[in-house]
Amino acid sequence: MDKLTPEQRHKNMSHIKSKDTKIECKLRKALWDKGYRYRKNYKKLPGKPDIVMTKYHIAIFCDSEFFHGKDFDELKSQLRKSKNPDFWINKIQKNIDRDREIDKKLKGLGWEVIRFWGKDITRDIESCVKTIEDSIWDSRIDEENEMSRRPYCSEFLIQLLGEKGGKATRGELRADLIGNGYGSEAIRQAYLKLQRDGTIQVEGSGRSHNQIIILNERNA
Repeated sequence: MDKLTPEQRHKNMSHIKSKDTKIECKLRKALWDKGYRYRKNYKKLPGKPDIVMTKYHIAIFCDSEFFHGKDFDELKSQLRKSKNPDFWINKIQKNIDRDREIDKKLKGLGWEVIRFWGKDITRDIESCVKTIEDSIWDSRIDEENEMSRRPYCSEFLIQLLGEKGGKATRGELRADLIGNGYGSEAIRQAYLKLQRDGTIQVEGSGRSHNQIIILNERNA
């Protein structure tokens, strides 16, 4: 419940920053000290999450209780006793709705979303870090399970060529392979193997991504 007077609330809000807040900096430092690396205020994702761990597909938000509507029913009753209640109630409700929409978009893109209240970070930073570490662990397990089900890169490359009529540029194939989670070294080794055993042939010179990869059906 917000127990500040309107004057106190106005003074507090005038000092609030939209990024690099104290709670954000505290959580970032705790993660950095544990050896975790991240991006901050990541503009490439919906909502520009405060902390993004791209390696694990985790987006983290550090939310202030007032602006993001913690215990909103209680907060509304308090705001109705203050000046300009409709303005603040509508503003905070829009923030809540926007947060939900951002979470939905991020999850739809395959990101894990974690939100912390400011006081959770201030009072028990270790629990916050542990929550993130638990998500990292789950992400690693999911990745290992996915890798165990994924065909070898060379097998998937043959499949792609078959779907493309037996011929495609190296650039096209690379985009599809990377999009399906194969790394640059795995792709390089796949090409070497398939060229060595005669399954594919390469035509063209100059820039490698313009080269034509042809599937030799007899050896596929």
